[in-house]
Formats: sequence, structure tokens, C-alpha cells
Amino acid sequence: MARPREFDEEQVLQRALEVFRAKGFEGATLDELEQATGLHRGSLYGAFGDKRRLFLKALARYLDTALGERLAVLETPQAGRTEILALFQGLARDAACDRERKGCLVTNCAIELADRDPDLACQAARSLDRFERAFAAAVRQAQARGEIAATHDPVRLARFLTVCMEGMLVLARARPDPAWLDDAVAAVAEVLR
Repeated sequence: MARPREFDEEQVLQRALEVFRAKGFEGATLDELEQATGLHRGSLYGAFGDKRRLFLKALARYLDTALGERLAVLETPQAGRTEILALFQGLARDAACDRERKGCLVTNCAIELADRDPDLACQAARSLDRFERAFAAAVRQAQARGEIAATHDPVRLARFLTVCMEGMLVLARARPDPAWLDDAVAAVAEVLR
């Protein structure tokens, strides 16, 4: 009979997630994962499988939590221009406060592994597709209320917003300057007229 787990799986995944976010998949060592989670290799492997499976579970947790919170702003029926700008303002604020410059796990994953790992590429693409759909719906809603010019193609603008979002997340790791990030948000606001 298997022994019951003596640890909180969600807490362990959150701690592993932070290591992967800071170090990347390949940069995160098993020693660092052991230290962060408080589990030895045998327990980590027994609970999650290998390092890649632990990373996939941590990534799934990140998609449900951090990205879920960002998407929640856009996925309400009344979402429009205000909610789109709120998302970008939140990204700028979070990036400016990210002293360790960890960035977004999905963005980091796409940069590091998407060209070598089809499963991870697919997960990153699904995340970006979900943002694109949410942006497009918010643009349509904003256009219906007269907040954004009806001349904009909602899908094309949604793709542009997705690119801007990802660009901010990547560049904020190299330059988390609040004034620079605020200028990027102001440029998005100008496009959304």
C-alpha cells in the first residue's frame, strides 16, 4: 500500500514554478528544485515524474493562476477598451516590481523551449490564442460602444495587442524601467482610439 503524501502538492508546484520562472527549464537544477520545494529527488520523481513532467505541471498551474487572472479581466462580457488598458497597465506595474526579472513563465518557455519541444510549443500557442480571442472579443465590445474606431479589424488588432503584450513581457526583463513601460502602455492607448 502506498504511503500518503506528506506535502501540499499545490505548494510544491508553486515553489517549483518560481524556480523555473527564474532559471528556465534547462537552467533550473535538481538541487535548486529540491531546495525550493523541500523534497528530495526521490519524492519529486515519485510525485511528479521527471523534471520535464514537473515543469509541465508547474506550467499548467501558472496557466490556471497567473494567466487566468490576466485573462479574467478580458473575459467578462462587458470588457472593452478600459479592461484592455487595465491589463497593459497591470503588466507594466508587475514588470516594474519584478526585481528578480523573472518575467512570464509562458513567454520564457516559448523563448527557451518552443522550437525544441512540440508539447510546450503547443501549450504556449494555446495560451496566446486564448489572449487573442479575449482581445478580439473586448475590441468588438468596445467598438459596439464607440470606444474603439469601427475601422479597426478586431482580429488584426487583437493580434497586435497580443504581440505588444508579449513584447512588453520579454523586454521588461531586460529593461524594467517604469517610464519606458508606461510609454508602451500609452502607445497602446493611442492605437485603441
